[in-house]
Amino acid sequence: MDDKMEELYMPSKWVIRVPVEQAVPLHVKVTIEESKRVRSNVRGRLGVKYGPETGDVVDMFNEECSSKQVVVYLSGGYWQELSGDISAYTVAPLVSAGHCVAVVNYARAPEQDMGGIVGQVERAGAWLVRYAKERGLSVWLAGHSAGSHLCAMLLSSGWYQGLPHQDRNIVRGVIHLSGVFDLLPILSTSVNFPLKMTRLDAEMFSPLQQGNMDRLVTAKHLQHWVVVGENDSPAFKEQAEKYVGELEGRGCQVAFTVQPSEDHFSLVERLMEDQYSLTLQVLAFINTGSVSW
Repeated sequence: MDDKMEELYMPSKWVIRVPVEQAVPLHVKVTIEESKRVRSNVRGRLGVKYGPETGDVVDMFNEECSSKQVVVYLSGGYWQELSGDISAYTVAPLVSAGHCVAVVNYARAPEQDMGGIVGQVERAGAWLVRYAKERGLSVWLAGHSAGSHLCAMLLSSGWYQGLPHQDRNIVRGVIHLSGVFDLLPILSTSVNFPLKMTRLDAEMFSPLQQGNMDRLVTAKHLQHWVVVGENDSPAFKEQAEKYVGELEGRGCQVAFTVQPSEDHFSLVERLMEDQYSLTLQVLAFINTGSVSW
C-alpha cells in the first residue's frame, strides 16, 4: 500500500470542520437521519424493481413530476460502503421544485466487483430511460464520489451508445459531485482491498480512459457540471480539473465549480437545505437545461 496515495484518496483526512475521525460517522449519521425523514414524509414508491437481481431497486419520489424532469441520484461510499436506502438526503428541495427523484440502489463490493457494479447501474439507466420515455420526461444524472464515477461510466457505456438518437437525448446532462475519474491511483490504496481490481480493470473502468472519453463525447448535447469542495482532497480536485479539461478539449458543454468552504462530505450533506447555494445552483442548472445558467 502506498501511504501517500492512501492519504490523498481518503477524503476524511482533509476535513477541517470536525476532527478527522468524526467525518465519516457524521456523514453516515446525517444521511441516515435525512433519508429516514424523506422516506417517511415524501410521497414515493420504495424498492421499485429495475432489473432481475435482488438489489436491482430504485426509490421513486414525486412521480407526479410537474416539472417533467427526473433527477437520478447515485450515492458514493467508494463502491463498498453506504447504500441506496440511506441516500435520499438530496430529495426534499428537488421535490419541492416539482422534480421527480430516483435514488438508485446498487450492490457494493465485495458482493460484486467493479464490472458487476457498472453493469447493474446500466440496468438502472435502461429502466429509467424507458420510464422517462413513456411519460415524456427528461433525465438528469447526479452522483457523489463513486456515484459520480458510475454516472460517467453509464454515459460512456455501450448501452448508452447503442440507444436511438432520440432516446439518448432523454438524458440531458450530469452533475458530478466530487467524482472519481481515474481509478489507477486507487490500486495502491486500501480502497481496492474489497474491489480487487487489476490494472486492466482500473483502466477499463476509468472515465478518463481514452476509449471511454471517445464514446462519451459523441453525445454533444449532454451538459456536464463538475463540482468539488474547496476543502476536498487535492487528489479529487486534480481529477476533477483533468476531467473538465478533457471535456473542454473535446468540445463538450461543461462547467466547473469549486464550492467555497465545503469538504467531500459537507458538499452533498447540505443539499438537503433549500437555501444552500449549491442547491439553488442545481435547481437553476436543471431549470435552464444549460451549463451557462
